[in-house]
Amino acid sequence: AAVEELVATATSVAEKVSEVEIDMLLKEYFSEHQMMTRRDFQEVCGLARTTAKMHLVRLRGEGKLVNIGLRNQPMYVPAPGYYGVSRDAAHPSR
Repeated sequence: AAVEELVATATSVAEKVSEVEIDMLLKEYFSEHQMMTRRDFQEVCGLARTTAKMHLVRLRGEGKLVNIGLRNQPMYVPAPGYYGVSRDAAHPSR
């Protein structure tokens, strides 16, 4: 039982990447890539699929990411002023 508790604790700790850490990881990612899929986000941040989706919804809601893809095939790009994109950049669109 102690081993199961340790695994559960390690899993929940691994899942709890802070919002600040996610912002730092995204800035680094977007310095080398133009766009990101949910799977890319999941891998970069080391998150489970559902946790990644939750954070992507949050980041879109905060205006940090924009979906330039389709609803069922999203492709995310940084909004102007975030993750190394100039505030003066044209707002991305589909």
